[in-house]
Amino acid sequence: MSAQSVKERCAFHDAIETWEIDVSHMTFADSAQVDAFYDQLEKLVSPTGRRWYFLVLYSGCVIAPEAWERFAARGKNKPQIVAAIGRELLGFIWAIAVKTEAGPVSA
Repeated sequence: MSAQSVKERCAFHDAIETWEIDVSHMTFADSAQVDAFYDQLEKLVSPTGRRWYFLVLYSGCVIAPEAWERFAARGKNKPQIVAAIGRELLGFIWAIAVKTEAGPVSA
């Protein structure tokens, strides 16, 4: 994975001390790919010398079982991952419920 591809997936929002990271439609097939991604991300963040909030967009992201443990271990703890995925799933469920509640569209 090239540094440029990671950099292109990041947006820096200084006013709200947040990095937006888009891993949409990426596949992490193994630990090496996870490490390559996070190593490049750390190279972007480290020079700032600051702590940041991260907003991660996971839409369509695939984390293979072989990569999951390493993904979970990089920069966050397991309860945070579970909570984040839970929030994403809740958002999808809410969106489905809203559409279902609206009923069928008349022709």
